[in-house]
Amino acid sequence: MDCPVKPGNDGLTRAAQRNGVHASLTHRARRLEAWPPAVGQVTIRCKNPASSSTTHRALSSSPSTTGLSASHVRDAPPRRQDGGLHPRPARSATQAKKIRPRFAYLSPFLRQSKTVAWDYLRTAMAPVRANGASAHETELRVDYPNGGQVRLYGADNPDALRGIYLDGIVLDEYADMDPRVWSEIIRPALADRQGWAVFIAAIVGSYHGKLMARAEQDRRIAPVPYDPAALVWTSWDLGIRDATAIWFAQVIGREIRIIDYYEASGVDLGHYVREIGARPYVYAGHIVPHDAQAKELGTGKSRLEVLESLGLKNISIAPLHRVEDGINAVRVFLPKCWFNAKKCARGIDALKLYRAEYDDKLQALRPRPVHDWTSHAADSFRYLALTLDRKATQSGFYRRIEYSQLGVV
Repeated sequence: MDCPVKPGNDGLTRAAQRNGVHASLTHRARRLEAWPPAVGQVTIRCKNPASSSTTHRALSSSPSTTGLSASHVRDAPPRRQDGGLHPRPARSATQAKKIRPRFAYLSPFLRQSKTVAWDYLRTAMAPVRANGASAHETELRVDYPNGGQVRLYGADNPDALRGIYLDGIVLDEYADMDPRVWSEIIRPALADRQGWAVFIAAIVGSYHGKLMARAEQDRRIAPVPYDPAALVWTSWDLGIRDATAIWFAQVIGREIRIIDYYEASGVDLGHYVREIGARPYVYAGHIVPHDAQAKELGTGKSRLEVLESLGLKNISIAPLHRVEDGINAVRVFLPKCWFNAKKCARGIDALKLYRAEYDDKLQALRPRPVHDWTSHAADSFRYLALTLDRKATQSGFYRRIEYSQLGVV
């Protein structure tokens, strides 16, 4: 087990929300300080139907919550490309240090579990068969020499899971299961053993999933360095009750290098000014949303004026726009972007998971995005896309080359 329990965000998928998987991703430091110890590990694996890519998320949760809550995000091992069982149960069964560890794979139907995972499970067990491992097809169970077991179950017969303990489980096509299977059966079975879970579900209506998958394929999500020779732009989404998200970008040639990302909530504007000042960057300017000019009734000052009074210089106002126009601007902007994979991990995940609302009754996407933890990073990136290209063009870097009319150039 890599680290303590890790579950999903409050909007991984429409189906996950409906089935009770909840997590509110906030600033990691505040969450870790405020919450009780975690209880195991939960990994959320999200399949984007708009592309062949998958997003793997691992997050931390507390046993004191009725749903799943998160404190940080990291990459998790990918599923096999041949469509087989997620490799973690079989690997964990042979490596677990606990006494008689138990792992499971659960899909909506037992027959589906057998079709998808049984052949792979037997193949994964084959190398240790000579050491005493055995397969029991009638029970869809594999026993390992160290006492570990991996068994396949179906959510169509949840009673078969009652009364057992689990050290880990993969829930495939979780959206098609009765939500009580997780809350009433699986979670209690994991809590006693501080176990982990992997949820597999589809992201419906992702705006940027395909483009972010292309960025990964093109290796534009990588250890992108900060270039001291180039100035840095920041782009802000200013939250009052919500989180504030800040992207850090450099324009180098025709590339937009996204070198850093910062997000927090529950702190004053001075915190963010100090945070960007503590970084070793030389700034060209700072982009804030159009509504930063609105004056607050309590203070009579706008957030723009407060930022200026705190010493923030060269502030630009993002152009007023419709959300759909901003999303299209991001789609044009993303192919030019290179992301620092480590420093921008949370923001990258937000861009992958930013999606349209889904109308369950009409079975159709609504013409507006879901407002959840992904919104802050996506809105901030939208202001960056709408403003930064214009700033780069005005700088003269892309000016037309005027050739002499005489002689040979």
